[in-house]
Parts: sequence; C-alpha cells; structure tokens
Amino acid sequence: MFKFTRTRKFLARAIGVGLIKQQHQFIKETLKNTFVKKRADEQHSFEDLPGIGVDDKKLALALRHFIRLYRFFAVISVLLCIYFFYLLFIKSDYASSIVCFAVICVTLAQTFKNHYWTIQIKQKKLGLSLNEWLYTFKKRK
Repeated sequence: MFKFTRTRKFLARAIGVGLIKQQHQFIKETLKNTFVKKRADEQHSFEDLPGIGVDDKKLALALRHFIRLYRFFAVISVLLCIYFFYLLFIKSDYASSIVCFAVICVTLAQTFKNHYWTIQIKQKKLGLSLNEWLYTFKKRK
C-alpha cells in the first residue's frame, strides 16, 4: 500500500519523531503540574514543633542562620545592582546585563525567602500571610 516504507521508517528514526513526541508529552505534563497549588496535608503550629524534634535551641540556631543568610543575599543583591548599572550604562553590554539582572532576581528571591522565615520564627507563627509579613515593615517605622 505505501511505497518507500523503508525510507519513511528511516526518516522517522533519523528525525526522531518518537523522541519529539516524548519531549512534548514531558513538557505538557510538567506545565500541567507547575501551576497546581499544592496543599499541605498537615498544618503545623509552634506548639507542634517539639513533637517533630525542633526545640528552642534549634530555633535559635535557625534564626541566626536565616538572619545571616538574608543579610548576605541582600549585600550580594546590592553589589550586583551596582554591577548591573555598570554593565548597562558604562560598558553598554546588554547581553551581560540581562544575565546579571536574572542573577539579581534570584538573589532577591533568596533574600525575601530567608527574611520571611526569620519573621515567622520571631513572631512564633507559621504560615504568615503576605499582609502580615509586610506589616512588619510598617511596624518598624
């Protein structure tokens, strides 16, 4: 019925039709699971922490660790911002400035994540909302 079946099979293997189908299936499954909000099975509070093996000593150590990390990432972010503007305006190197901006976004995300965890430990409340976290900035003024 089909002519050139050998050639057609050879071309399908050479182009990698099966691999392309697998790749698209993987991308589809990954994207489908990326935007699903996952809910925790159990809600923990600070009263439950000794039951899972977290005592006050570990909390104090974690607090110091998170403070050190968010300060470190904040300093790195500021230095990268200076370097970003240097690349952008003085060297006019746009490709490198785009990469630098991406690294700034990553370091700022780490800064905010560690600061959020620090505030959770200080307020002894797990799962702060965004408004509660932002309120800590207003309270300082």
